[in-house]
Amino acid sequence: MRIKPLVIYQWARTHQTTQGYIIRIKMKLQSLPKINKKEFPQDYKFNWIAYNVENANQRVLFDNHHGKPPHYHIDKDKKGIPFAWLSQEKSESLFWEQVNQRFGSLKKYAL
Repeated sequence: MRIKPLVIYQWARTHQTTQGYIIRIKMKLQSLPKINKKEFPQDYKFNWIAYNVENANQRVLFDNHHGKPPHYHIDKDKKGIPFAWLSQEKSESLFWEQVNQRFGSLKKYAL
C-alpha cells in the first residue's frame, strides 16, 4: 500500500529584489511518513525554487527525489550540488542565502 504524502506547506509569491529582478518563488514541503530513505531526510520531500520571471533559466532550485538526496541547482546546472540536511530550518536558511546571493535581497512586500 502506497502512503500518500502529507503537504506541510505549499505557496508561491512574486517579489522584486534589490538588484531589480522580478522573481517568482515557489516552495513545497511534504512529509512521506515512514519512508526512511537517505534521499528523504526526516521523511521530507521538498521542492523550493526562485526564478527570474523574465528568464526562467536564471534560477535557484533546491530539491530531492528518488535516487538523489538533497541538492540544489543554480541557473542551468543539471547535475546539482549536494548539501547536508541538518534540519528544515537550516536547509531553508541555505535556500534563502542562495536566492539572495543569486538575485539580491527581496524587497519587503510581495508583488
